Amino acid sequence: MKMITFASLKGGAGKTTALMTACGSLVSKGLRVGLLEADENAPLHQWRKYALKKGTWNESCEIEDAVDLQAFEAAYERLEARDMDIVLADTQGGGSEFNLTILASSDMIVIPTALTRLDLDSALDTYALVAEMLETSDTPDMPVGILVTQIPTGRLTSAQSFCLETIQGLPSFDCKLPARNAFADLKSVGMLHLYEVALSKIPSKRIAATHISTALKDADTFANDLMQVLGDEHAHS
Repeated sequence: MKMITFASLKGGAGKTTALMTACGSLVSKGLRVGLLEADENAPLHQWRKYALKKGTWNESCEIEDAVDLQAFEAAYERLEARDMDIVLADTQGGGSEFNLTILASSDMIVIPTALTRLDLDSALDTYALVAEMLETSDTPDMPVGILVTQIPTGRLTSAQSFCLETIQGLPSFDCKLPARNAFADLKSVGMLHLYEVALSKIPSKRIAATHISTALKDADTFANDLMQVLGDEHAHS
């Protein structure tokens, strides 16, 4: 069982949204996905709560509280005992010792960032923290990638172009998550593939369902990239 950790020293960069996006896509491929929630605000539990009300949750995904080291270790063992295929961990904000422990226990680290100078600076700080940690760890070659989120679907501003050029000088994912309403609303709609099915059954919502289909392609590209980096047998081309 491999673990991918989503980390950012700053809130609002798209960390939890990126995790939920990947989770839904991986589950739609038939994988059993465990989620470790270290964030005390419990956004993943809230996501599941809303999804259950809408009928857009797949029970192949299970969430465990991991708000401190003891809870994290116990939660990981429970997910491992349930034969989960992969675990996605959502960290707390900041560079606490607990966060560093989660990062050091990972098989891959994803650092999301939007194309603003504030988000970019935070992503660079997070990357520097991770790089320093890996230098003294037992897994110095752990894959780490910066993921661009909330990228405009139209022309970039000069400031956004500068941020993108800066990121391209660092290990980063080729795929990017565009600024789509489907991602912005993800927390309240549940898993996208199930939400698309629900919308397609309502005649007046079929156009909205096509917008979800577009977002699903982005989500699948991201999930496939994650699995290919891990070298997992479940990776899809």
